[in-house]
Amino acid sequence: MRATRTAMIAATAVGVFFAQVLPSVAGDGVRAWLLVRLGSSWHNAVTSAVIDRGVGVGLMIALGFIVLLLPSGLTALGGYRDVVLVVYGALILAGALGLLVAPKIVLPLTRWRYSRWFATLATDVHRVLFGSKGPVILSSIGCLIHALTIGIVWSVGRAQGLALPLSDAAILFTVMIGIVLLPISIGGWGLRELAVVSLLATHGVAVERALLFSVCFGLALAIGSLPGALAWLLYPFAPARPSAERAG
Repeated sequence: MRATRTAMIAATAVGVFFAQVLPSVAGDGVRAWLLVRLGSSWHNAVTSAVIDRGVGVGLMIALGFIVLLLPSGLTALGGYRDVVLVVYGALILAGALGLLVAPKIVLPLTRWRYSRWFATLATDVHRVLFGSKGPVILSSIGCLIHALTIGIVWSVGRAQGLALPLSDAAILFTVMIGIVLLPISIGGWGLRELAVVSLLATHGVAVERALLFSVCFGLALAIGSLPGALAWLLYPFAPARPSAERAG
């Protein structure tokens, strides 16, 4: 695959846009399809989308686990804090064990036709996370995206007069983005508002104010995805030609 960095950014932007107007899994599907148009195989395109989604979700769970250990009024999560901590801790442990044993389960999985894709996926995940680009993917890119989203939560709250410390903003980020990942709503609308209103209402925030806060956050995400709509309309998604062919 000879896709340029610009083409990859354009495909990702389009995927983010469609994740706002369709269930999130549809955004991943569109991105995989665009990668195929750029010259990738379906296998590599789907694997790329799965790894990207997995890294994002894994970092969010790890961040949520850490945030729930911080002193904050919202960390009670309506009395479900301990349950969420146990679930997040179990997921983190399972993910860490999976990464450690991935090289050992590849060979057995390749023996059966219907498990070969999982063997290849395990190999690719291990290569991505433990390769030379692993620290950059996990820290500089993955964590930075989540940090910027927490900054948006904090900024929207401050704009509406909600004195949210960063720890509370991080809790709200975990709740709202976790809801968005569920492929049963469009852009998380409805479910996100219900979760935010329920969480903030227990801390004295009026229902109308909490609802407005959640809606404004959703609008901020939607507006931020609009460059993906422009890329969808204007960018020519086609395989890059070899340099020799361009020269000719």
